[in-house]
Parts: sequence; C-alpha cells; structure tokens
Amino acid sequence: MLTEQSNTLECPQCGKKVLVQENGTKYTCLWCDFNRDLTPVLKTADKTLPFFSVLALMAFVLLFLL
Repeated sequence: MLTEQSNTLECPQCGKKVLVQENGTKYTCLWCDFNRDLTPVLKTADKTLPFFSVLALMAFVLLFLL
C-alpha cells in the first residue's frame, strides 16, 4: 500500500510532484512508474560513519600531542 507524505516530492524522471514513499525506503512515482529503493545507500553511509569518526579522533589526538 502506498502512503503519501505531507510534502510532495518531485520525480527525478518525469518532473511531476507525485512521488510517494512506500515501505519506508522505496519511492514510487504515480505518473511514470519510476521507483528507487534507498536501502543500499543508507547501509553504505552507516558503514563509513564509524571509520571517519575514528579517523577524526586519531587526527585530534595527534594534533593535541604535537
């Protein structure tokens, strides 16, 4: 079942403002049937965040010691 958000999103394929969110991470256009699942994008971002946090912490410690 599709549920419509309070603010409408523009479809990147046809430009119409009829993009709706389905199942939390999947977006579907009601006009041209464009759809995209954002789950892989979210998983990649979650994996890189701890790496950059540790890298930033190491850089801070090195600057503090010098």
